Amino acid sequence: GLLGARHRLTAPRREAALRRAVAALPAPGDDDRSVTAVILTRDGREHLERLLPALRRTRHANLKVVVVDNASSAETADWLAQQTDVEVLRNESNLSFSEANDRAVRATSSDLVLFLNDDVEPLDEDWLGRMLASLTDGVGAVGAQLVYPRRGLLDGRQRDVGVQHLGIALRPDGDGPPRAVNTGEGSDPAPAAPERPVAAATAACLLVDRGAYERIGGFDAGYQYGAEDVDLCWRLRQAGLDVVVQPAAVLWHREGATRHREQPEALALRQAANWDRLADLHGPAMRRAVDRDRISGALSLCDQPLRVGITVTRDVESAGYGDWYTAHELGEAVAAFGWEVSYVERYRDAWYDQAADLDVVFVLHDVFDVRRITAPGCTTIAWVRNWTDRWVGHPWFDDLDVVVASTEVSADWIRANSRHREVPVLPLAANADRFRPGTGTRDGAVLTANHWGEDRGIGDLVAVVPGMRLHGKGWGDVPAVASAWQGVAAYDDLPGVYGTAAVVVDQTAAPTRRWGALNSRVFDALAAGALVVTDQAIGSEELFDGELPTYADPAELASVVQGWLDDPAGAAELAGRLRDRVVAAHTYGRRAEQFRDLLLERRSRASFVVRIGAPNRREAANWGDTFYAEALVAELRGAGHHAITQTLDEWADRRGRGFDVSVHLKGRSRCPRSVGQTHVVWIISHPDEVDPDELAVADLVLVASEPLADDLRGRVDAPVEVMLQATDERRFRPTSRDESRAHPVVFVGNSRFVERPIVRDALAGGLPLTVYGANWDRFLPPSVIADTFVPNDELARLYSSADVVLNDHWPDMRRWGLVSNRVFDVLACGGCVVSDASPGVAELFGDAVRCVSSPEELTAAVEGLLADPPTRAAMGAAGRDLVLGAHTFRHRVDELLDHLAGLDIPKS
Repeated sequence: GLLGARHRLTAPRREAALRRAVAALPAPGDDDRSVTAVILTRDGREHLERLLPALRRTRHANLKVVVVDNASSAETADWLAQQTDVEVLRNESNLSFSEANDRAVRATSSDLVLFLNDDVEPLDEDWLGRMLASLTDGVGAVGAQLVYPRRGLLDGRQRDVGVQHLGIALRPDGDGPPRAVNTGEGSDPAPAAPERPVAAATAACLLVDRGAYERIGGFDAGYQYGAEDVDLCWRLRQAGLDVVVQPAAVLWHREGATRHREQPEALALRQAANWDRLADLHGPAMRRAVDRDRISGALSLCDQPLRVGITVTRDVESAGYGDWYTAHELGEAVAAFGWEVSYVERYRDAWYDQAADLDVVFVLHDVFDVRRITAPGCTTIAWVRNWTDRWVGHPWFDDLDVVVASTEVSADWIRANSRHREVPVLPLAANADRFRPGTGTRDGAVLTANHWGEDRGIGDLVAVVPGMRLHGKGWGDVPAVASAWQGVAAYDDLPGVYGTAAVVVDQTAAPTRRWGALNSRVFDALAAGALVVTDQAIGSEELFDGELPTYADPAELASVVQGWLDDPAGAAELAGRLRDRVVAAHTYGRRAEQFRDLLLERRSRASFVVRIGAPNRREAANWGDTFYAEALVAELRGAGHHAITQTLDEWADRRGRGFDVSVHLKGRSRCPRSVGQTHVVWIISHPDEVDPDELAVADLVLVASEPLADDLRGRVDAPVEVMLQATDERRFRPTSRDESRAHPVVFVGNSRFVERPIVRDALAGGLPLTVYGANWDRFLPPSVIADTFVPNDELARLYSSADVVLNDHWPDMRRWGLVSNRVFDVLACGGCVVSDASPGVAELFGDAVRCVSSPEELTAAVEGLLADPPTRAAMGAAGRDLVLGAHTFRHRVDELLDHLAGLDIPKS
């Protein structure tokens, strides 16, 4: 467009300025290391006619030039033969970039190798010396600053004399592996900029230490002209070496001059395959490293800062919501790490839209439904400062990634009533730079509080402390405090308010009092040097070893305040000690560090993608494996791991390759393995359909029975461990009896288009049977079929209300001793189960489940149980105890993590 034309019209001036800037750079020192420049070409004579003369002018005596002729035409080959100072290695076929360059490296013996595209051209004679100066100990490769040259007015879309490459950054792509992109593209060249660490640099101009190159095996031959350089640099970094870019080495780059000959469709397919290979090999490691790079603020791998949102009621200070101050103090503190901070406000439910592209959301409000965040990979951190029971009661609470409490009382409640196992305690804090002791005289008592429709007993407190000053909103129409009220004190005025008070009185609101949390005013006032008297005894003990003065009622407040007012020296000494503790442990700067460390620690843990055979999300609701996988994922999250599920149609997505561990809930589909992942296969059904070849690529095989595990150990190289089925005890638990679901005998399951024996025999035996499930029409009379589907969240009510629940197994499951998860679910509800005879059931549950081997045994067992409610109740109670003691998904996650601990799963 017009902008592009204008850039081209000004290109001569900008090129002249660039050449002057390069000429003004200091000359590099001498370096006698030998360098071989390896240039791969295929009919690239027009480019070589620019590059080779520039290399001849390069000031480095120990430079050898090798041109790899990749099956060029006779014209190019003849021209190359005339270049007597250049060694030519000819390939009779058009080899891949990796193969051709590796052959050249093996044919040379220099200390360093300089890979060059034939379409680059150095601007001066000292460019290589500057790159050599950057290749120091600990550096594996050095890249250069590549710049688009001047072209015709209508030629190309890139900006003339604009940066094409200043290193390669790995940018986040949701849950998936990061994307490799050129940094600085289109910007003005800056030759005087310092060298900078990067994730990778393009092999269009890449100086590499030969020893390091050979140790990591050189270029990967699996790529076809794309991503080889990113892969090489990444493996150098994994070997402990740095990759840097030297901006003072400036070269023109006529990028893609040879690729333009290729058909666009073929080029797109080839490049997609290259990036898929990179994701397959390095996706999890790259994603983990980029996340940690952004969390730490280093930004050596990625050029995009961590994007953080903090929830607020209104992002307007004058609205008067106290969370505005907490959010902004925290935001200012974490912004010091280089994080990009925004405030997502509840007003008009806007916060869900605002959170759509964030990496992290700090949730300060229990009403924020994290299920509505659409950004894949977004980490949610809840800071529970009040209303703990209300927080835990929300259906999305277990979906939070990290939960932090402000007191131990609150943390204990959360651990006992949710899946979250680790709940760090981080109290509120103060900005010690804002709240600091003043130099004036201190006198009297101060209380700061807003009036939100009720006086909360503030009038009683004011009445018993003579001369107490009250600051806050909404008190103008409250006669009981008229003499004390000093008007509203803005947040910026509070340091002065606290700085002139001898004692600050703190009163805790009901949503906070029960949980022992101290208000922010406690930390602010202590940081300002005032002595605080609070009604929160739990918080005083927990954070200040009981030294923070407390009161239980107005009368005691009067006594405590007067005592400290009468002892100003003692009050000042205690206030100083308490302030030291606040400054050392309870500032927003310290909280920011703790939140950062929590994110870093979480990212050091393995992440999981759990794959199921449900065809797609739409049909997944009808698949039992869906809820099984969701329960496993929920417990993994509760244990501090990032985890998602994928249906069959999502298995090939690049997103899933960003996770450290793939767990395949084995069904009838074969799940592919990504090289960079730990591949786990968990066999919970259809054992006869398991193909040993499929298990041959697994890193760990889990089997839901000991006999099958023993059989596979002799046929599979991977470790084979027993991991039984389980139940989600938070979903499956006893409920009150629902008469609409109160059936004497019930069976839940689809017909699978076969006549299931236990259903057939129950009906033939005259048992009062009710069936829930699909495709029974051809086998059962309509009066027996209650419904074709039961939502998973209603199963517990059905199992709890039925007198007897029937269970069966596929023949191969019964033969190998795999126990249906239905048994675990019913027992978790305290239900009574009658099952077909299976050695696995008897071994696990003994008399808690009645097993039958014939139609006659089935009829007798069910009729006996229907007539004996106490026995049914005893069986259900015993079965529930057994399940809760050893067979929940929490147990299985612990077992899974123990099994994985012996494998080589990256932790950092």
